[in-house]
This record gives sequence, structure tokens and C-alpha cells, in this order.
Amino acid sequence: MRCCCFLALLALFSAKAQESDVKDTIKVADRIVIPLDSIKTLDADLTKELQNKKVFREQIKKAEAFDRKTTKRGIQLFEAQKARDLEQVLEIQQVRPVQAEIQLQQEEVLILSQESLSLGKGEDNNGKNVDDEGNDTPDSENSKQSRVGLKSISNSSKERNTQRIQGPSQYDSRIEVRKLNPNIYWQFFIQNRTRSVGMVIEKNQLKKITDSIYQFKITRKLGDYLNLCQSEPFQEQPAIGVGTAFVIDDRTMLTARHVFTKTLDKYAIVFGFEVANEQTGVVETVVHARDLHFPVNIKKTSKAYDTSLVELDRPIKEVPLAWESSSNLKNGAEIYMIGHPLGLPKKIALNADIIDNSHPQYFYTSLDSFQGNSGSPVFHFNTHKVIGILVSGQLDFKYNGNCYKSNICDPKNCEGEKVIRIENILKSK
Repeated sequence: MRCCCFLALLALFSAKAQESDVKDTIKVADRIVIPLDSIKTLDADLTKELQNKKVFREQIKKAEAFDRKTTKRGIQLFEAQKARDLEQVLEIQQVRPVQAEIQLQQEEVLILSQESLSLGKGEDNNGKNVDDEGNDTPDSENSKQSRVGLKSISNSSKERNTQRIQGPSQYDSRIEVRKLNPNIYWQFFIQNRTRSVGMVIEKNQLKKITDSIYQFKITRKLGDYLNLCQSEPFQEQPAIGVGTAFVIDDRTMLTARHVFTKTLDKYAIVFGFEVANEQTGVVETVVHARDLHFPVNIKKTSKAYDTSLVELDRPIKEVPLAWESSSNLKNGAEIYMIGHPLGLPKKIALNADIIDNSHPQYFYTSLDSFQGNSGSPVFHFNTHKVIGILVSGQLDFKYNGNCYKSNICDPKNCEGEKVIRIENILKSK
């Protein structure tokens, strides 16, 4: 009896204890029992961690926003500094400041006046001045002083007959402007003429850096663009132009009519696109606004001659090129051309002559011209005056099965490069 009572009490006590524990525990999967305090603690920890993550995310957002603002400001400062640097470099490297241009023009006038005064004089084999009878005619003091002022530039027949500058090969006489020596009479005159010749370019090839600085969008090299053979010259240089134009008066330029295949507002004309250093091949990639003009009107065009007189947006600082009639020149007369063949930096094609001067509207030449030379001025070597404008020529390249190679024109079967007589275009301008 005692035993039964004890067992009953024990069972009652165990039931009470279990009933008390159920309030502070949770049964999980019918086996594991987790205390409520532990769950509350875990929940509080999780809540705190979530709050910390939220705070951390907000800090990251603030930091990212600060970085974006700082980066944007940094880029703006960098671009501004870059633009200032470009402008300073361009100012320093400006090849044709106004003072130098005026000085060169004065020197040229002085040379021409000396040349006209020396008519009737010649030179003996020793280079001394002699009159028609062979008597010595020593230089006057003024003449000596003027020669010193002209940086030793002379106009002797001996110097006129000096060997011409050679191009990349016997079949290609194109040279860079920087290859000219201004201390040599004929090279001095040619160098002056180059300044009045510009490159026609599509406006989408220009990037505006500041109000006064533009940069060429150079995306292709000549060799890659045309798949030229490795032996072809200038293939590492950029090709961005579509034609050439030259200054006729203070607001007009002359070019080939077929150069403009789009509306006029799609084009610009750039002066000074040249190789800055012939040894390294570095090219001028920036252009100052003063060297950039925009065509606004076709003043006169001729389908028969394939020429157009183009009016620009403002006066041109470059000097208009002088011209003379070409009809009196004989076959074999020495000529040269300035332009942008294949859209390359400015080149001079030397060592050429007139092949056939019999047609009343045009003449044929042995000039080394290419697409992009359309609109280039052609000069009489003896006077350095424009006698015509190049408008067409022979095929530039031939495909050899792997790449394109320059087409060498056989003189027996080649009529040459066609030049329109300048007098036919400008006599009634």
C-alpha cells in the first residue's frame, strides 16, 4: 500500500514538472527540445545583424555616391587640364604665327624684286655676277645686306639647278613638307605655298575638345585601310581626308567638284595637317579653331571642268595663291603639286613635267597623284605660280593576289594625270 502511494506521488510530481517545462521549451521534430530563451536570444542576434547589414549597405551607398562624384569631378579636371595642355602645346608648336608669315612674305617680295633687278645679269662658272658682256658686276652693299637678312637664301641659276629632293622610290616623288630646307631658294618658295593648301575632311572625323581646340578621330592607318603591300610608302600614317583645296581669295577656296559627295554642311577644311617630325613620323593630331574652316556656299561650279569655288564661314588668314596662264608652257616644263593624297598628311609631289599641253581646257602631266589629290594646285616650278588644278588620273593601285601595290604607269601607254587650266576657271571668277 505504501509502495503504491509513493509511486502515485512520484507520477504526480513528474507530470507537474513536465507541465512546467513545456512553457519554457519548444519540441522540435518530436525529439529535440529548444528553450525559448535561446530562440529569443538568437532572434535578437539576427535582428541586430540585419540592422548592422542595413547600416553597412547605407554606408556603401554613400561611399559609392561619393566615389562617383569624386570620379566625375576628377575626370572633369583631367579633361580640362588636358585641354589646357593641348592648347599650350598648340600655341608653342604653331608653325605659322602672324609675325613670321608677314616676315616670310616680305622676304619673298624682296627676293622677287632682286630677281627682277638682276635681269640682264648672269653668272660665270665661278658663281660671280657678270653682265651680258661678261664683266664683273659686284654686289652692292644693299644687295649684300639683303642677302644676309634673307638667311643666305640665294637665287642663283646654280641653285635653281640643284638636285631635286627624291621621294620614297624612283616611281614616287612625294615628300613631306618638313623635308624642305627654307634656306634653299626654290624650297623656300614651295614651303610658303604649302600654307595656302588645306585638306577637305568630313566633320565627323573631328572631335571638339574646347571652343578653340579640335582633335582628329584617327581610327585607321593607310596600309590597313587599303590592304597595301608592305613595300608601299606612308602606310603607317593616318588617312582621314577626302580631298584638297587651296586659297583663291580671302574667303574662297578652289577644289574638285567630285570631292563633295554629301551636303556641304558635312565638311570642313583644315590647314596644317602635316607630319610634325619626318624622322619619327609623328603627325599633328590636334588643330586650332583658327586653322579650321567650314564651307557655307558653292559660289561657282563646273561639271565640265569638275571644279568648285567654295565660300568659307569667315576670312582666311592664309595668303591667296598667285596664278598664271598655262597655255604658253611647253611640253617638258617642270611642275610640282601640293596636296593630301589618299587623305594623308600634306605631301609635295616633285620631279614632274607637262606631258601634253595641246588641249585648250586641260593638260596632262607626269605627277605622282592619288585619290585625295583631287583639288590640288599644280605649280610651274620656275615661277611658283598655280597653273592648274588636278581633277583626275590613272588607277592608283593594282591587286597582286594578296595586297594592293602602286600602279606604275607605262609612259608609252599612259596619258598621265589630268590638270584643268587655272585660267579657264578664274578668268571669269
